[in-house]
Amino acid sequence: MSNYTKDTHIPVLLDEVLKNSNLNPGKVVIDGTVGGGGHSFHFLKHILPGGFLLGFDRDSQAVKLADEKLSSAFEKNSFSIVNERFENFSKYIFLLPNKKFDLFFLDLGLSTMQIKESNRGFSFMKDEKLDMRMDTRDNLTAADWLNSASEEEMEDVFKKYAQEPKSRKLSKLISQRRREKLFETTSDLVDIVKRLYPYGRKHPATRIFQAIRIVINDEIEHLESALREATKYINSNGRIIVISFHSGEDRIVKWTFKNLEKEGRGRVITKKPIIASEEEIKENPSARSAKMRVWEAA
Repeated sequence: MSNYTKDTHIPVLLDEVLKNSNLNPGKVVIDGTVGGGGHSFHFLKHILPGGFLLGFDRDSQAVKLADEKLSSAFEKNSFSIVNERFENFSKYIFLLPNKKFDLFFLDLGLSTMQIKESNRGFSFMKDEKLDMRMDTRDNLTAADWLNSASEEEMEDVFKKYAQEPKSRKLSKLISQRRREKLFETTSDLVDIVKRLYPYGRKHPATRIFQAIRIVINDEIEHLESALREATKYINSNGRIIVISFHSGEDRIVKWTFKNLEKEGRGRVITKKPIIASEEEIKENPSARSAKMRVWEAA
């Protein structure tokens, strides 16, 4: 049984995802970031009877939760959930009928349950161990990285993934602090960030935590290759949908889709990203920075 609470995660842009998925009974779906099964639940409602869903997630607790959620509503032979990174999906393509699919879906954001219940330090709002690993089988934690990375490496990460204007000063402060006492908890890092910035409309630690999470989990490195790999197995008129929450991720998705279009392998459906409505943002504030892009195979 999963350690996460059922139904704590609200799937982002759900109506827009379903509207753009072109799903009907008999279709095959890959959900590369299944999380608690929020989107997958609705995918299965659209593709059954006769369809099949293959889901992936790096978080073993999320995999257990998704399996529990989907098993309570659907036949076990209609889906399979694997504890694996989405970029490795092709290793499991044999599980699909005809080794093809009609939808490849990625939601690159953190789930509510990971923020509130994982106890892995994803949020600066709770004092927890600085872990931030999506997959606890990985070795490097956020604390390990902060206590060992060079100032130059930290500066580069904060510039690249946080667009942090004071990245050099922050790196020096981190370096000075760890010589006195190693980083262990989220509050250790928050205290350093607060030396640089007073509280504003957006907490100054938001982008720093996100940048560290990205580098710890190698989140952006394999995104383009995974999208290109998906085009090898997608059925004609099948779709790839990606929801991103970081400008670097969105940029990769945008240009990968454009380049695939230039190569004659399909077309971009969303000339501009789809974003959440004001109503959805009120109900689910985490949807505020979500951007969704859609591509269709030739």
